[in-house]
Amino acid sequence: MLLPYKFLYAAQLAEHGLISEAAQYCGAIQQALGAVPKLPPSLAVCRAFTQDLLERLQTYAAVSTSLHGAVACAVCLCCGHSGHVH
Repeated sequence: MLLPYKFLYAAQLAEHGLISEAAQYCGAIQQALGAVPKLPPSLAVCRAFTQDLLERLQTYAAVSTSLHGAVACAVCLCCGHSGHVH
C-alpha cells in the first residue's frame, strides 16, 4: 500500500502551510485504512501518525482562527473541509 507515502505527502503539505489539503489527505488515509480488515503493524503505525497529524492540524486551525478573529475556519474540525462558517 502507498498510504505511508501519502502520509508523508500530507506532512509536507502541512509544512508548506496547506493545512486544508493536508487535512483532506489525512481523512482519505483514515478512510482507506478503515477499509483494511486486519492492519499489519506498519499500517497501524501509519494510522497512529495520521491521527496525530490530523489532530495537530485541527488544533492549529482552531488556534489560528481564534487569534485572527475570523468567522470562517481554516479547516473544519468536523469534516476537514475549509471555509465553513461556524
